[in-house]
Amino acid sequence: MTASLERRIRRKQFAGHVGFLARYYLWPLNDPRTWLLGLMISGASNSVAALLAAVVR
Repeated sequence: MTASLERRIRRKQFAGHVGFLARYYLWPLNDPRTWLLGLMISGASNSVAALLAAVVR
């Protein structure tokens, strides 16, 4: 295989990986359920932190 062809294939594979990762990580940002889940998790962690602070005090 010629070096330029090999480079082109490698670049395509890399672009494919980057595109997949971008879709995988950015797709949830477009999904409102993810936002709700994030809000619930942050709310839960905040209440847990408040409980811990109350217990420690």
